[in-house]
Amino acid sequence: MIATDVTRTDQNTHALPDAWLGARVRGWMFDEAKGSDWWICAIQADGKFRYASFPEDAAMHDDWRELARKVCRHMNKHASMGGAWLCGYIGQMFYMLWKDEGGDIQIPIEFGADGVPMPLSRFLEHTMDDFLEHGLQAHAVWKEHQYRIDHSRAQRVHLAQGEKISPNHAEEAAKYVIMPDQIQ
Repeated sequence: MIATDVTRTDQNTHALPDAWLGARVRGWMFDEAKGSDWWICAIQADGKFRYASFPEDAAMHDDWRELARKVCRHMNKHASMGGAWLCGYIGQMFYMLWKDEGGDIQIPIEFGADGVPMPLSRFLEHTMDDFLEHGLQAHAVWKEHQYRIDHSRAQRVHLAQGEKISPNHAEEAAKYVIMPDQIQ
């Protein structure tokens, strides 16, 4: 269940419609978590937070939740780039997810090494601008990737808006896969 916080924060953080903000997030988190507990937050365009978790009362220290909210607010205020950022945890691994202007998750950023979470004490050493820099770099790589595959608007599928992929989507998409070492 996604709850809405009644606390107001900075307004006009991004322009993504609220219906698209939460679309397909639970499924992505369940797939990525593979049975682990997870918690994620998103800030709506009006500045209110929305939350989703598994289990619904996922145990997590308030410091971890507050850090995710701060990063989420900062990212959306300074770098929404037409979409919106969501922040949260799978187990103790911190994630930032960027949703494009159509509401689809395009950029997942996992903080930790080889599946080993970064301790909270190390997170607290990062400034909000450190997280911002990670997001900006990831977005720049994503934009370069989009430029290189040069797909038309007709080829784009907005899953968050309910569009369906074609039966031969995987075959079509494979033509456009670019591995990170191929981007220069």
